[in-house]
Amino acid sequence: MTNCEMILKVLKDGQWHHVLNIIQAVKPGAVNFACRSRISDLKKKGHSIERRIAADGQAEYRLKETAYNIDDKGQYIFICKEKT
Repeated sequence: MTNCEMILKVLKDGQWHHVLNIIQAVKPGAVNFACRSRISDLKKKGHSIERRIAADGQAEYRLKETAYNIDDKGQYIFICKEKT
């Protein structure tokens, strides 16, 4: 599973996730992981990801709305839809 796929797996619940929690979920113990770059990559691929600033000044992210299927290889296929 790629880093982008792991980030989507974290964000798929539609709840806000602190960037540090995302990093620890994807790369436990990492001190230098390009989480924001991977989120930018996901946005370029059409995923609707919101950002806000938490009280500590760090970013929080959430996927606006997600549906997913699993392909014949057991891989997640994510489909994003805008909330209306």
